[in-house]
Amino acid sequence: MYKYVKHKDINYYLWDECIEQSPNGIIYALSWYLNIVSPDWDAIIKEEKGKYKIVLPVTKQKKYLINILKKPILTYGLGLIGNNIEKTDCSDVMKIITKRFLIVNEYLLNEHQSEFNLPQEFNLNLIQNFTIDLTLGYEKIYKNYSLNRKRDIKMASRQGIKVRNSDDLEGFIQEYTKNTGNKITGFLGEQFENKIIRNVYQSSVLRGYSKLLEVVNEESKIVCSGIFLIYKGRISYLLGQSNTEGRQSGAMSYLIDYLIRTNDHLKIFDFSGSYLSNLAIYFQRFGATKTEFGSISKNELPIIVKTAMRVRRFLIARTKF
Repeated sequence: MYKYVKHKDINYYLWDECIEQSPNGIIYALSWYLNIVSPDWDAIIKEEKGKYKIVLPVTKQKKYLINILKKPILTYGLGLIGNNIEKTDCSDVMKIITKRFLIVNEYLLNEHQSEFNLPQEFNLNLIQNFTIDLTLGYEKIYKNYSLNRKRDIKMASRQGIKVRNSDDLEGFIQEYTKNTGNKITGFLGEQFENKIIRNVYQSSVLRGYSKLLEVVNEESKIVCSGIFLIYKGRISYLLGQSNTEGRQSGAMSYLIDYLIRTNDHLKIFDFSGSYLSNLAIYFQRFGATKTEFGSISKNELPIIVKTAMRVRRFLIARTKF
C-alpha cells in the first residue's frame, strides 16, 4: 500500500538504497540531489518488510497558497522508481497525486514510463531523449555519426583543440551565464539557477558523480565546457556552453566524441532529453537512439481562481515597463 510521506519523515538511507537497487534508479532521484533542487520534497512510498520497494519523489512548490507538483531545475526524469513496477502501481500513485494536487506542472516521469496510466484530467506530453549504447564500442558508434558530426570533429582536431579536466566551477558558471543562460527566457542567474548549479556540482563531485571538462584552443583559451553526471554506468549531459569560437570550430561535438571515446567502461551516454527540435536533430546525428518519457500536467483550479491569477500576472508584468 502506498503512503504519502512528508519530507521530515523520509528515511534517506532506505530511500537511496531503493534508488541504488532499482533498475530505473537515476541520480536525479537521490535524496541529496532532491534536497538541492527541491528542498521541501515529499514522497509517495510503497514499503515492504521494512524496505522502500517503490518510490516517487514529490517535488512540490507552494505558490499563491497552492501546492504545485512540478519539475525541478536540472532534473531530467523522476516518476516511479523501484522493482517490478506494474500498471496498478501507476494507478495507485496517480490517485494520491490527484487527491493532493490541483496543479501539476510538467512533472517528468522517466524513460520507462512513457505510457503512464493517467486519469482523464491529466495531459501527457512525450519528451524526446537520446542515448548511445557505449558497450557497442567506439568504432561501431563512430560509424553511426552523421557526416556533419564527423566533419565537425575533424575540423576541431585540425585546429588543435584539446579537452582537459577542470575544477574551475566559477569560471564555468560565468561562461554559461554569458553564452547560454542569458539567452533563456526567465533566467535569474545568481538569484536562482547559478546557486543550484553550484550546489549540484559541488555535492556530486564530493561523491565522485560528476566531472567538469573544458575544450581549449591552441592558445589555451576556453571555447566550450560542460558538466556531466556519472551514476550507475550512465554518463549524462547536465549543462554545457560554447562561445562563438567554440560554435564555429565544432568544439561541443569534439567534447561529446571525446567522452564517448574515453568512457567505454560505462554503459550509456545520455543526452538528457530536449524540448527543442534543433537540439534533438543535433543529438540524433551522433547516431543516438531515441526514447521517450512523459511530462504530466493538469490544472483543476476553479475558473474564478484561474482568472484572478491571470489578472495578477498581467498587472505584475505591466509594472515592469
